[in-house]
Amino acid sequence: MPLLREYDPATGRVGYRQDPLDPDKPVLLTGPVKGPITLADGTVYDVSADAVEVASHAHAGELSHHIGVIHETEGHLSHGRRGTVDYNPLTDEYDHVCDATCGPAQRTDEQADNAYDDRLRRIGYGHLIGNADYAAARGELDRLRAVARGEREI
Repeated sequence: MPLLREYDPATGRVGYRQDPLDPDKPVLLTGPVKGPITLADGTVYDVSADAVEVASHAHAGELSHHIGVIHETEGHLSHGRRGTVDYNPLTDEYDHVCDATCGPAQRTDEQADNAYDDRLRRIGYGHLIGNADYAAARGELDRLRAVARGEREI
């Protein structure tokens, strides 16, 4: 089923909708991620388009997880740009927060913590691990995880 691209001149935003609408097949915005992504069941989605329709809500959750992890690794256009003067890796990095919708790709908190620390080291900010600002940033990530799991309100 085709996705229709719609531009709203009042807001300057672009959106996508199905024609005809199929609520059983979610539409995901892919962001700057491009190329094929393989899910645990072997299904491959090419996320090179700005939006893709997926076969099920389970696929939507798992595909969103993979896109989120790619944003962590490569950076996200809506977050602070690495290498700029005002960049702060503790507040400007994109962090994907897993919840049950991530399906078989869901990370444990320990795996997510290790990925966070590994990313700081990889991009040259490993020296921040353990300082007070790092502890505050990790506290915020823990809060977001609890919200994602429904354990607390925003």
